[in-house]
Amino acid sequence: MAVLAVCSAVWFRSSLRRSSLAFVTAALPALLVFGCYWSAYKLAHGRYLGLNDMRGWNLYARAAPFADCRKFAAPVGTEILCEQRQPSERPGPFGYVWDLKSTPRQRFVLGPDTGKKLEVFAWRAILHQPREYVQAVLIDLAKYIDPAIAARQRYGGTPRDILSFGYRNESEKLVVDAMAKGYRGVKVRVRSQPLLVFYQNTFRIDGLIICTLLFFTVYGVFKARGPICLGIWLFGLSALALYATPVIVMSYDFRYGIPPQELLAVSGVLGMVAMRSTIKASDV
Repeated sequence: MAVLAVCSAVWFRSSLRRSSLAFVTAALPALLVFGCYWSAYKLAHGRYLGLNDMRGWNLYARAAPFADCRKFAAPVGTEILCEQRQPSERPGPFGYVWDLKSTPRQRFVLGPDTGKKLEVFAWRAILHQPREYVQAVLIDLAKYIDPAIAARQRYGGTPRDILSFGYRNESEKLVVDAMAKGYRGVKVRVRSQPLLVFYQNTFRIDGLIICTLLFFTVYGVFKARGPICLGIWLFGLSALALYATPVIVMSYDFRYGIPPQELLAVSGVLGMVAMRSTIKASDV
């Protein structure tokens, strides 16, 4: 929402009135959609929205894999979180939230109240270990291009294979056996799976394709002019925000990279158009 509002306001910066009107016109519909979601969550008495109330647990999960209590003083009541294991021996961020055997899950009740202490712990780790924090964020960003990076780390995010049409594992049989106790005719029917796998592998945006789209997006940011420039900034910055926000505040997960792919594809194509226009102009 911030990218949409700011880009609209900057584009109409010729006058304060037009800029303000563009900002309001762009922000209100976005806020309306977000407000409907928030209202539905409240009316349903939902728990752990995550956007705000669970930020302490999320940020702690980001910092825990590299936190070294020798470099900062752990807040009172969180000393138990100081680990003796080397960072290379620790699980990924999700291990500190979802693994019931982890120290934080055994010592703290999962919820917004306990998250306040964990958030203070996380901020101290980040402020006293900025290099380790930036390194963790950059590694997670690189995983969007190559998920194999640090793939051996447990709880380091859902890999690409799990979100594949060709993925099968032992839990499938467990689900079938459990469902068969209450229903007749429970059976897994796999139809056209090879075709779906071929389609997915052909059109999935990752690796070299992401690098190429990113290159043309950056090119367009500096070289494009006119409405194309606005489109590149709007779609490119939106993609960057969706890629970066999860890894900044918690962790990489392959599914987090699916929504921004389409936005990056649009900004990349617009960057190609900008390059073509630049080449034509230089020839003239």
